[in-house]
Amino acid sequence: MILKSSADNEVVEIKVGFSWTVFIFGGFTLLARKMYWHGFILIGLDIVSLHIASFLYAFVANKATAKYYIRNGYEPTKDESWFEARRKWHIPETMNEQEFVEYMKAGSN
Repeated sequence: MILKSSADNEVVEIKVGFSWTVFIFGGFTLLARKMYWHGFILIGLDIVSLHIASFLYAFVANKATAKYYIRNGYEPTKDESWFEARRKWHIPETMNEQEFVEYMKAGSN
């Protein structure tokens, strides 16, 4: 999924599906994505759970990253990746782009 910032036209690409970088690097990946709160919590959980938390979080990390960016002013570009994200994240096809942004901002899973 490709997201574009309306403020400075920065473009971010977010993969849809399992996050191998979160699985391998854990919370440090989230710190690099500027998701500090999520990153520090995951690092703490990894210490306690012996990295099992990163394995579990890797299944939802990319969707959580998309939500984070959308809540911070990014908007999806209407390309193939947008439709793929909607399909894999079980978002109704009847939902238009603005409704999709509101859905992601609302925190629905």
